Amino acid sequence: MKTVFLSLLLMVGVSCFAQTETSAEKQEDSKIEAFYFHNTRRCETCKAVENVSSEALKTMQIQLKSLNIDKDENMAIAEKVGAGGQALIITNGKKNIDLTNKGFMYARSNPDKLKAAIEKAVKELDNE
Repeated sequence: MKTVFLSLLLMVGVSCFAQTETSAEKQEDSKIEAFYFHNTRRCETCKAVENVSSEALKTMQIQLKSLNIDKDENMAIAEKVGAGGQALIITNGKKNIDLTNKGFMYARSNPDKLKAAIEKAVKELDNE
């Protein structure tokens, strides 16, 4: 009887551990990151894309990682998320959403529209 009880207790413990590990793995996989790749020389629109995007992402507790693509140490990250040049990319590690065109189109003329596009992209990646 004691052996059956210990075996049952062990199975429940292993089951709980396995579920916790799976939850932790799921959280790690679904981590949303935001990247803004820029050149060394930057115009006012480039700076506005970074500022508006950073502001929008802060409200969702996501930090925008601004990386200079002219520096070799940033090229591996750019390649990983599919950025071939200046780019605004939101990713969850499995899927990348490129908001570059919207960033350059709306950052100065309609920043609220860019913020809405960023929020939509984050929600889409969060639900995946």
